[in-house]
Amino acid sequence: MTETIEYWTAEIEKRPAVADLYFKRGCLHYRNNDFGGALNDFNRALALDADYTEARQMREMVREILDFRNFDLYNP
Repeated sequence: MTETIEYWTAEIEKRPAVADLYFKRGCLHYRNNDFGGALNDFNRALALDADYTEARQMREMVREILDFRNFDLYNP
């Protein structure tokens, strides 16, 4: 895989109004278990394109992961 966070960041700097670039970088953050970075990128993609279904789905998945991590199973 030749695409890195730095690669997508450089692409975003060239074309900051392209939602798909944020989505792709968000997916890479997600694969690297950087859920905060992923959530930020998916939110930015949705800010640029409110109809971006995949970004919305990934954002919800990340929110579920973070909600689960923040839930204390032993002390509800």
